[in-house]
Amino acid sequence: MEGYCVNLPPMPQQKIMTDFLIRNAEAAVFACPGLGKSRAVIDALKHLMADGQVRGATVVAPLRVTTLTWPGELEKWGGLTFASLRTEEGVDAWHNGSADVYLINYEMLATREVTRNGVTKAYPNFISKCLKKKKSVPGDLLVWDEITRMKSPANKAGKEFMPYRGLFKRHIGLTGTPQPNSCLDLFAQIKLLDGGKRLGTAFSNFRGKYATSDYMGYKWEINPGSQEAIQEAISDMTLVLRDTDYLNIPPVTYEDIDITLSPPELKAYKRFQRDMLAIHEGKEVVALSAATLVQKLSQYASGASYYMNDETRGVVPIHNHKIKALTALHERIGHRPLLVLTQFQHEVDRILDSVPHAKAFDDRKLDDWNAGKIPMWVAHPKSMSHGLQMQGVCCNVCWFTLGYSWEDYKQANARVARTGQSRPTTIYRLLVADTVDWVQAEVIRGKGEGESALKLALNYIKKLDNAP
Repeated sequence: MEGYCVNLPPMPQQKIMTDFLIRNAEAAVFACPGLGKSRAVIDALKHLMADGQVRGATVVAPLRVTTLTWPGELEKWGGLTFASLRTEEGVDAWHNGSADVYLINYEMLATREVTRNGVTKAYPNFISKCLKKKKSVPGDLLVWDEITRMKSPANKAGKEFMPYRGLFKRHIGLTGTPQPNSCLDLFAQIKLLDGGKRLGTAFSNFRGKYATSDYMGYKWEINPGSQEAIQEAISDMTLVLRDTDYLNIPPVTYEDIDITLSPPELKAYKRFQRDMLAIHEGKEVVALSAATLVQKLSQYASGASYYMNDETRGVVPIHNHKIKALTALHERIGHRPLLVLTQFQHEVDRILDSVPHAKAFDDRKLDDWNAGKIPMWVAHPKSMSHGLQMQGVCCNVCWFTLGYSWEDYKQANARVARTGQSRPTTIYRLLVADTVDWVQAEVIRGKGEGESALKLALNYIKKLDNAP
């Protein structure tokens, strides 16, 4: 089999993870991207199956990870058969117990309802097809890959799954970013793994114990010492590995490319920030709320913005400074493969229109990318942030627009700066001076995420506006 390398010895951190997973029936492995979590799970599974402790594994992961990463890893390390529960053949394999590993994506975990022409239809899912009326399951080691997808206590899939948790003998949670907002994010993830033994079964009780709300009950602040208390409560089931301790990869360099607006352009930007209204080429660009303003300012700095006209969305051009900077950067690095990360569809469209050799990201072309056949690949970080290995011939990443998610930023960079990378990696960031681009850089530096990122952004915008 091509790529079959089962005899390649595990790296030291993989051996640590494998041993930990064998010892612990409930395990949370918080390991940075690139440390080889998949290989560690596969080695642990082989040991547990040979020892008769489990029959097989069920892996719940993001869609692209179930369709690309896990099949590739299972084939790479060899010896295990797998089936996709997205297919009828895979479901048949589940009921027959004919595979070693069963793969399912988060979106198909619980009830899916689709409304068309006013008619709502519920589609079959993993729970209804594979778990109901079961006393035992073939994949009785359950792996939650990127378990932060389940961090919300209100998650519908999590609630629907909990009654069936007992069908599985062992539970593993994998992620490199376990608490993107705060330590409160850990509750739902740990509950999936241990059934509520360590942090409790009710989020309201957990939150009330470790955090304090404002008088309206909307904003919660972590109590002093809570982070340490939660870590202590789950320490017996948690393994934390940092990339700086284990990754033997060439150095990663960060280079900010400064872009300057002309005085009239910067004046127009500031006016829009103040008035939340701008007119370009006869089109009105309007920000109806503070949250919308944050996004509109980002589009403005990018060089184009969406507008509404008779309920139809269009794009109005503002400037092309970032396009020019991107083109100059690609020329500077000798047109070597460059991964370009964007936040808006109009950025993708503008880059493809301006750079003849640029291609829109398509995971079906991953082999072409790793073979060096695509000079510039343009993607939104959420479309490829988890699981994909893109370091084949690429050692250059350019953030056209940063966005506000530290998790997206870290995960996307790790698609290139990871184990297997043989050259120094450079992360370029296109930043327009005196604009929200600087705010995004600060939010990411502060590890902002979700609502906290928006609050940080608004705070930084005010500081930037009042700066001398």
